[in-house]
Amino acid sequence: MVAALVLVLIVTAAFLYLPFLASLAGQRNIFKWLHVAAGLMLPLPIVVALFVFTFSRNTFPEGVAPVAGEPFVFTQFSGAPQCFLTGEQLVDELAAVGFLPEPAVPLTEYNRPAPGARPVAGGPASPTRPVIYEAAFRRGR
Repeated sequence: MVAALVLVLIVTAAFLYLPFLASLAGQRNIFKWLHVAAGLMLPLPIVVALFVFTFSRNTFPEGVAPVAGEPFVFTQFSGAPQCFLTGEQLVDELAAVGFLPEPAVPLTEYNRPAPGARPVAGGPASPTRPVIYEAAFRRGR
């Protein structure tokens, strides 16, 4: 897409600014409009990205069940329904709508308790802090 937009920019610029091609153009406004539109669309492949900051399923111990019929929704953290996903679920859900992981910003999990440590939420003590995923996804091709 970027290559096509750059090609449109080069061709329209040539018809707008080179006198021997400008005389062939006839309708200069059409070339001007195409040049401006292609220039405005050029950042779209960069803009069509998604930065994710969401709750991790690792906030809860293994046995905590989600709300019936809702595989990602839990009420154990705050008493209100909230989504908590595994890394695989997050990647699969976004892939289903055309977004792929961006290698430059890997899926990172913050606040995850060490193995064997008390879970962050869902245990006998009140919730303290959620485990969070951070990642970036780009529109797939």
